[in-house]
Amino acid sequence: DADEDADYGYRLTGNASLLKGGQASLSIRAQQADLARIQVLEGSLAFADGAGFRDGATVSVGRGATLDLSAASATSVSALEGEGAVTLGAGGLTLSGADPIQVDTTFSGADGALIVASGAHVRLNADNDHALTTVAGELTIADGAALGAPDGRLHLAGGRLVIDATGAVSLDSRIAVTGTALIDTGAADLALNRALSGAGTLLVNGGGQLALNADASIDASGRVYDVTHNDVSPNTGLWATAVAASNAGAEGDPSA
Repeated sequence: DADEDADYGYRLTGNASLLKGGQASLSIRAQQADLARIQVLEGSLAFADGAGFRDGATVSVGRGATLDLSAASATSVSALEGEGAVTLGAGGLTLSGADPIQVDTTFSGADGALIVASGAHVRLNADNDHALTTVAGELTIADGAALGAPDGRLHLAGGRLVIDATGAVSLDSRIAVTGTALIDTGAADLALNRALSGAGTLLVNGGGQLALNADASIDASGRVYDVTHNDVSPNTGLWATAVAASNAGAEGDPSA
């Protein structure tokens, strides 16, 4: 019955596709779900008790529908379509693949993790409310709200964050840098309002103004390099026009 909640605990095999309709909730509890495509048209589809689906699956979540991954195993998708909602968990959802991924779904989850894989090109178009965004590939946003909750965390794990906007943009996430990462401000004036930390190298490029409105802590091995103004500063925090960046009082490692 499409109007009654249901659980499904049997193994799914055979390169299957799953189409979820009806306003009821369906929970998949099978530890092995060989699903190549998942479509949530209505209601809620949950992967519970550590269940998951095939890495690289394509997923679509219709407007008003929900895909609940809060109790799922770590999952990876090559496409995420639709204007519905995705609830993330600590296991994380990885966006991967060679083709660009335009994401209009909204993410939430108090401990939810969203990962942009190395080599992936992702654009987040909606405001989100999840806890952690890790960028190893390229992530494009127009507003800081795309990165999740105001007290959330951004881990630049050797990836590239591109700001596609004009005017003023603020990032309220705590930022950790590992490897060599890049923030491309484009034409925007970008303000970082929370602590910046890590032992990586952060490259900053773009035509706008960058302001650091919180203390930064870059380990002795870390460097921040302002590409636009050809300035390299070991262990002194970000370059910022008319803003002094100090090296004290960081809020800890945001990637933890």
